[in-house]
Amino acid sequence: MRIQTKYGLLELHSLGEEAVVLRPVLECAADERPMQMDSRLIEWLDDIQARLALQPSEAIRDVVRTFMTITVFYEPWAVQKGRLDFVQAGELVSRSGHRLLLNADSPYERVCGWLSRVLEDRDSGKAKEQELMPSSGVDGVNRGSSIAVTYTRVPVCFDPELGPDLEEAAAWSGLTVSTFIEQFCAAEYTVMMLGFMPGFPYLHGLPEQLAQPRKQVPRLQVAQGSVAIGGAQAGIYPLEAPGGWRLLGRTPLRLFVPERERPSLLMAGDRVRFEAIDLGTYRRLVEFVDK
Repeated sequence: MRIQTKYGLLELHSLGEEAVVLRPVLECAADERPMQMDSRLIEWLDDIQARLALQPSEAIRDVVRTFMTITVFYEPWAVQKGRLDFVQAGELVSRSGHRLLLNADSPYERVCGWLSRVLEDRDSGKAKEQELMPSSGVDGVNRGSSIAVTYTRVPVCFDPELGPDLEEAAAWSGLTVSTFIEQFCAAEYTVMMLGFMPGFPYLHGLPEQLAQPRKQVPRLQVAQGSVAIGGAQAGIYPLEAPGGWRLLGRTPLRLFVPERERPSLLMAGDRVRFEAIDLGTYRRLVEFVDK
């Protein structure tokens, strides 16, 4: 099934019997590189995430965002009992030309119908658009989307003791170490998804000149809090683990603590900026965080 949103077409696919995958249909000119579409894709995912957040339902168990998709997990029995608003059996939905007849025995079709109602682009006037869009550019709000975005500043110590690959990475990019650090910290990053291990953020936004391949021989042990580059992405190791990304420095923050109300410090859709600190500050912050 496809539905029309304010940014373009969105495909819906089943994932087993308890989830629907939403995937933007991205179209570009033959001479346009996919990387040039990232800002549009992020804005699109932000908007989808926001619209779903504005329509809570006891039938929806979870919403999981990744690089290119958002997956909605639902409780089939709750859907069957009619606990999704606006959707009735036998009702035709989707005003984008892709019509869907809901079946009372199909929770998947009912969820698709609900998603269609929530996400379809409806020309309801500027007043409704203003209702969804934040009016001010205060910190913590993404002005291009209807979702309130979390901004996190991550302190990083780039001392050679904590960033063993920094000098090599700077040389690869044709920059001095100080310029490399300056450019790395000047960028704003978006958490595209969490993966690899609990709380590991895949960060989009790395300046193109800083991108470089992973190490040919991975390390057997990477320290918790290591800030690294892998290809065109940045990442932070929340736990000690093997890894092949190039290590630039280390943050004293604890990215994943199971006992916290929200175990992962960062979530998909969050924005991140790095801030350089010296070794003495890093050690003091580690002592403070560990208390």
